[in-house]
This record gives sequence, structure tokens and C-alpha cells, in this order.
Amino acid sequence: MAYIIEDAPHPVVTKVLDITELCLISTEVKKLDDGLNYCEGFVRYGFDAPFSIRTTFVAFENYESAVTTNDRLNLVNHPFIMRSLGGVSCFRQHQPCHFLPFPYFDTTYADYLDKRSNKAFEYKRFTPEFIQLTGHVILGIVALQEHGFCCKNLKGKDIAIVKENGSITVKIWHFRVYTGDKAKARRAEWRRLGELIKKAAVDHKCLTLEIEDLCTKLENGILEGAEVLKHSAMLMVREKFENILALNMYVKVHCDPLGTQIADSNTQTGVASRKEKARLEFLNYLDKDVGWFSGKSDVQWITDKKRELGFAWSSSNKFRSFIWEMRCLIEHEDEYIPPEPKVSFRVFQLVDVKVDLESELRAAWAELLLMALESMPRVDFLPPQFSSKRSPTESSGLSLVKDMKEEKC
Repeated sequence: MAYIIEDAPHPVVTKVLDITELCLISTEVKKLDDGLNYCEGFVRYGFDAPFSIRTTFVAFENYESAVTTNDRLNLVNHPFIMRSLGGVSCFRQHQPCHFLPFPYFDTTYADYLDKRSNKAFEYKRFTPEFIQLTGHVILGIVALQEHGFCCKNLKGKDIAIVKENGSITVKIWHFRVYTGDKAKARRAEWRRLGELIKKAAVDHKCLTLEIEDLCTKLENGILEGAEVLKHSAMLMVREKFENILALNMYVKVHCDPLGTQIADSNTQTGVASRKEKARLEFLNYLDKDVGWFSGKSDVQWITDKKRELGFAWSSSNKFRSFIWEMRCLIEHEDEYIPPEPKVSFRVFQLVDVKVDLESELRAAWAELLLMALESMPRVDFLPPQFSSKRSPTESSGLSLVKDMKEEKC
């Protein structure tokens, strides 16, 4: 049964339960924007203990729901799953509500998704903090699935944002036991996460091709689990740039036209696996005319800067040429700092006009840049039969450096 605490002067000190003391700093019930009710307090373990833990007492409508939540939380030990600091308690002035003590938080994931918040998006992409927290949510969901639980009808308020000792993390505190078809329930979880992110992007007017691609793959069951973390929308700018550099190196070493033809013959014999066919699709696309020249008019300042540095755009419209040009811009990104937008002071105050190199490239070549970044997970660990048939000397790193020196950036 729950422990009933009689009224007491502030602070409202609870009855000591075994060697655990629960204390409310105030009897005022606070409400977050997402409708979650809670009180602030602290928990102290041991008699006359000199230290206490700052606590958020989450309110439940009845005893049964509080106990059920507490029992489920005690079954999962994971850094992104909440742990209760004590048992269910009831304060006389708050009946029939019951409370569970959690590590202190006053923000939930819903606050980041809210259209009035500026915590989730910048430059029409996810902020580093939102990427980190969403990654925690994904790993937390995976852990729950492994323990036989699910986040049916996942809501932002079910995920607490805990800030402690200069770090920030998520703690999922509301979930259920699987019932029925587990595979269907799991797909529904990822679809729901995609819906939450998409709605937030629409509300913030940041539904770019990249973010929409992520949400669509989540909703259609193409991306699940830790694979979601590899999507380009879930990467920070530096990680995106490093992937483009790695992809260019990969293309230079493994993907000359001769290598593509050899891979094609292997596939025609029917010995290529599904993964190999995906790589082959990428190899064949490298020499396709993708018309990337059309995006140059949107970044005239880059053309001007190239001319100033003594360089010129590639004359080829092939996808491999696009990857090379992106590599040149990223490798010398200090030389390609976007100019400040020329707008009035009033517009500058009212509209987000910040720009950086990644946002400029994404605006000019959204589809091609997404395709290049999304190619990285598919081309890792290229099988030997897909490598270009060169002599040992020609396929060495020295030859690659020589080839690069011969090409202009």
C-alpha cells in the first residue's frame, strides 16, 4: 500500500520509510507544458545522512499506475531508462494522486519538439544537443525492446531530460509490456518516433529533404534501431564532412570504371549478394550524368572564391565529379566562409538568416548531398571482387597521392 503523509509545515517532510526519507520542498504541484504534473523535493538515504538527492516527484492519478510504473522501471537497468529513487508515496493534500521520486528534471523531450522552442533546430538541421538526446532515445527504445517492453504511443512527456554535473541525457520513464505481434509493435515504435520528429520539423519550418528522408524511412520501417543513428540527418556537421572525405577516398581507391565493369560481371552471374548489389548500384551511379552544374548558380560566391584562388569547377557532370568537388570545398573550408546575407536590420532581427558552408551546400545540392552521405553505410568494407583491378604499385597510397596532385581542387 502507499504511505499516506499527513500535512506538515514547509518543508513538508515525509514519514521515514525504512532508511529512506522523502521530502517535498513545497506542496505546490507544478505542470510542464506537456501536461506532466510534479513536485520538487529531495531524497535522503540513511538516518542523519548529510547528503540528499534533488528529486522530481511525478504525480500519478492513482496508486495502481504508480506501482506498475515503478515495478517496470526496476526491471530495466540502462543509462537511458529512468530509475526510481524510492517507493510510491501519497500526500494527504494531494489525494488521490500518488507520487514516484525520480532524479531531478524539469524538462522533457516534448519541450524540444514544441514549436515555441529553439532547442531542436538551427540552420534548418538538428542541433548537436537534439542529435545527442534523440540518439539516447533511440538506444533507450532498443534496450526496452530487448527486455520485452515497448513505447506504444510514444509521447515527448514520457522522456525526461536530466541535467547533472554538466552533462545532459534522457531517461525514458513510461513504457508498457509487449502484447500481441512484437514485430508489428516494434515497427509502430519507430514509426511514432518518425511522426514526432516530422511534426516538430514542420512546426519549425525545417522539414528539409534530409530530415524528411529520415522520417519517411522511420515511418516505412526502412530504418530501425541503431541504424537510425547512421542517417545523415543524425550526424553533426563535422561527421558529415568527414564522411564526404572518406567517400571520396573510397571512390578514388576502389571505384574506377574498370572496377565497376568487373563488379557488374559478377552480379550478372548471380553470385552477388543483396549487399553487393547495393554497392554495385552505387558504383554504377558514380558515372551517371546527374546534372549537378545546375546548383552552381545558387552558390555564385563559391564560384567567385574558386576563381580568386585560381581553381575552377570540374567540367564533368558525373556523380563522382560532384563528390570530388565537395571534397575540395570541405578540405579547404576555411577558404569558403559564406558571406553574411545582405538584409535589413529589421529582417535580421525577425528572421533566422544565419548561414554556414554545410547549409549552403545542402540548399544548392540537397538531393545529391543526401545521396552521397547516405551512400557511406552501404559502401563500407568493400569486398575484394569489387576493388579496381590495378597492379600492386598502382593501387598503393603513393599512386593515389600522385593522382590527387595531378587534379586541381
